[in-house]
Amino acid sequence: MQQIASFYGTVTPELFAMLLRPPAAGAMLARILRNLKQTHLAQENVGGALIAVERLLLLDQSDAGELRDRGLLRLRAGRIYPALIDLETYARRSPAAADIDQIRRFVRDLMTAAAPRN
Repeated sequence: MQQIASFYGTVTPELFAMLLRPPAAGAMLARILRNLKQTHLAQENVGGALIAVERLLLLDQSDAGELRDRGLLRLRAGRIYPALIDLETYARRSPAAADIDQIRRFVRDLMTAAAPRN
């Protein structure tokens, strides 16, 4: 209890009950998938990381960060057009994201590079 109080300050009965509540099954699965994604990335296994991200998006389609990650992984896998769609969608959904300027420049550069292919 003292460790909890040192982290949160005052420990109310509601806070204590919330901290003891078991996580939802979806939250546990998402954590496992995020760990799996990180493991695949550490091993340079783009395909495995992409599969983990796609499953994370099945759990929560509104997760803009995972959408961005899928776009970047699709790009690393050579899937330029699906990557562009993901990154453009991310930019629309997260206009205030810390990395939005970098992502927008990246998308613009990709579109310029991909244009001659049409």
